[in-house]
Order: sequence, then structure tokens, then C-alpha cells
Amino acid sequence: MNTVQLVAKNTVVSLGSQVLGYAFSFLFTMHAARYLGAQGFGVISFALAFVSMFIIFADLGLSPLMTREVAREPDIAAANFLGNTITMKLVLSSFTYLMIVMATVALNYDRIALMVVSLIGAQAILNNFSQLFYSLYQGYQRLEYQAGGCVLNSLLMLAGAIVAIRQGWTVIGFAGIYLVSSVCVLIYNLIIVRLKFVTLTFKFNVNLWPQMLKKAFPFTITLFVAALFLRIDIIFISKLLGDTYAGLYNAAVTIITVLIFAADAVILATFPVTSKLFVERLELLAKAVERSAKYLCLLGLPLAVGAIILADRILLLVYGPDFVQSVLPFRLLSLYVPIRFVSHALGWALPSMDREPLRTISAALAVAVNILLDWLLIPIYGLIGASVGTITAQIVLFILYYHFVSKYLCRVHLFFPALKAVFSSAIMATLVLVLKTQVPLVVVVGLGSLVYFTMLCLLRAFDAEDKELLTMVFRRIVIAH
Repeated sequence: MNTVQLVAKNTVVSLGSQVLGYAFSFLFTMHAARYLGAQGFGVISFALAFVSMFIIFADLGLSPLMTREVAREPDIAAANFLGNTITMKLVLSSFTYLMIVMATVALNYDRIALMVVSLIGAQAILNNFSQLFYSLYQGYQRLEYQAGGCVLNSLLMLAGAIVAIRQGWTVIGFAGIYLVSSVCVLIYNLIIVRLKFVTLTFKFNVNLWPQMLKKAFPFTITLFVAALFLRIDIIFISKLLGDTYAGLYNAAVTIITVLIFAADAVILATFPVTSKLFVERLELLAKAVERSAKYLCLLGLPLAVGAIILADRILLLVYGPDFVQSVLPFRLLSLYVPIRFVSHALGWALPSMDREPLRTISAALAVAVNILLDWLLIPIYGLIGASVGTITAQIVLFILYYHFVSKYLCRVHLFFPALKAVFSSAIMATLVLVLKTQVPLVVVVGLGSLVYFTMLCLLRAFDAEDKELLTMVFRRIVIAH
């Protein structure tokens, strides 16, 4: 299987699993938000955001390092890295969980918040080990096993929510669903790794650990600051405005997270390949990065336009009338989607070239901008201020990524694809505005998508190589079914 076929296969698997996973997660969020209300949902939202600030210390960048090293030297890296990484993670996870609990107590949160954070923290620790195994699958480019774990987790979460609602559980019970699901997924991954890859052992190589941590350190900082995007807003809102507003904002953020899944799927499929291409053929790496950025640009813009126009209908359908105050933040955050899409493609090109520190610096500067704007704007403008801060920070991140990729790899030409996407989105928007209140939401989305991609074809947004790749992906989808 050549490089293009491999990327196509992994993209199909990744997209398919994420569609299913996000569908189940979306249903879970919908049921949880409606049942718990804005305040209860806000407690869960705060706990998830709060824990995400600490959980990176249980990994220290070892998982993405595993992907890169296994992609380059599968047998050597898998044998040496996995056993030592598991041992390190056990030590790091113990200290991390203690930090989470102590920080919650020190900040004087109430008993319910402490219980919810403790349960979500335990879930995050277990998920951290599952993520290590996902990195192993990515390195071997066997994403079907990660797909199974992600879908299983989402399905268990949805089943748990249905049980919780029928039994009348409180917010603490909902937090327990996260923990039980993560236990089941970890067991699944332990079985897969043992049967399909390597025998799990605990290793303690004193000479290897410092080398691994040194290589992983740039990933550590990047993942930490990346975790703050969108989540730092929720923590600020929870402290400054209360849990109810945190729940309203997270309702918007949750749908935005669903919209950006396509970018995550593409990067998940291409990162192991681009890491290998940097060692083997640099010109193909440049080509892969430019194609990824182009496709994500063409995909991100119509998602943002559609979300802005249909925001009120989407939120009413998903959350009900109690979350009407989430509509305006959601419309603003929709502008984040296309910028995030292209930034994602450019940002992951840097670690593929062993220039992870540049990605780290860029992300750190962007998050610093986000924190500063949150501190200045949220007390005055509330949820609108948080949204503006996030969008501005993402624009800063895009500019920095574009600069570094242009300097060290190639200049990514996006003007004409973006222009065609803007024109096609304008035609799509006209149709959506006309049909918005006339037909069911799913019909509006379907017709809008059809018009958009028809316009792209008429404007010749896809060249011969694009068509060959898309045909290959379509065939893979047909074969998969």
C-alpha cells in the first residue's frame, strides 16, 4: 500500500469512527444537558476543563512521541518505549491525581464539585493510558483499533446517561459514568495490545528515561497549552460568572468540538505518514501538508457559515429553550472553526519536521493572548468576551504556524482555494437562509452541502490529483460497507 493509499485508508477509518463516536457523544451531551440543566451541566463542564489543565503532567508528551518514533522505527521503538512509558506513566499519574484533588480543595470548591472533579480526574488518568495505546496504533498506522476504542467509549457513555436519567441520578452519578466507561475502554485496549502488537511489560531503563523525557518535553508544553484552548474560558467563566454560565458556554463549545472533528481525523491519519516522509522524502512532506491545509480550508468555511445561520435551530434542537443564551457565543465561536482547521494542518507539520519547539512557542503565545483577553473581557462582556478571546488567540496561532511552515518547509498557497470556498459558501448561505424556517433542519443541511460542493466542482477547486485521491477514499468507504 503506497503513501496516498495509506493516508486515504486511515482517513476513512478515522473519519468513520469519529462520526460514530461524536454522534454517540452528541446524544450523551444532549441528554445530560437537558437533564442536569445549565447549572448541573456547568459543574461537569468545569470539572472536565479543570482536570484537563493537570492531566498533561501524567503524560509529559510521551504519547505523541510514541507515535512519531514507532512510525519511524516500529520494532525498535515499540519494544523499548512502551514498557518504560507505562512505568513512567504509573508514577506520573499518581502525582497528577494528587495534584488535582489538592488543587480542588485549595481553591475551596464545595463538596459536590470536589466529588465530581475526583471522579473526572480518575477517568482522565485511565484515559491517559488508553491514549498511550492509541499512539501505538497510530505509529503502526492501524487506526481501526483506536476507532473501536473511541466508539466503545461514546456508546458506553450514552448508555450510562440513559440509565442515569431513568434512575434519577445526580451530577455525581453522571461523573461516575465517565469513570466506568474509561475502565471498560482501558480493558479493551489492554486486550488489543496483548493480542495484536506486543506483550505488555514494566521496564525501568534509567538511561532511556531522561532521553525520552527530553524528546517529549516540547510535546508536553504544546499539549498543555493546547488543552487550555476553549477550556480556559470555562474555568474563567465558572469563577467569575458561576456554573450556570459555564454550562451555557460549554453547550456552545461542545457543538464546536463536534464540528472540528474532521480536522482531527485528517491529522490523526497523516501525522505518522508525514513524520516518516520527513526522514525519507521532504518534497512529499511539503505536498502532503499543502493538500491537508487545502482540504481543511475547503471544509471548514462552509461549516462555519452553516453554523452561524442555523445556530438557533441547532441549539434549540439539541439543548432546548433553557440554553437560548448559548446562541450568540456559538455563532461567534463558529468563526473559530475554519481558522482552527487550517492551523491544525500547519501546526502538526512542525513536529513532523522535528521542530516541535516552534509549535510549542506558537501555542504558548496564543494561549497567553487568550488568557489575557479572558481576564479583560469576561468581567465586562461575559460569554461574548470569552468567545472573542478564543477567536483572537486562534488567529494569532494561525499566523505563527503559517510563518514557521513557510520558513522551514514551503509556502502553503491557500488564497485561491479560500476564495473559491468563500464564493461557494455565499451561494450555499443564500439557499440556507431561504429554506431555514421552511423545511426540516437535516434537509437544509443536506441541500446546503450539495450546493456547496457542486459550486466547488464548477469552480474547479479540485485538480486531477484531488479527484484521484477522493475516488480512492470513496472506494475505501464502499469496501468498508
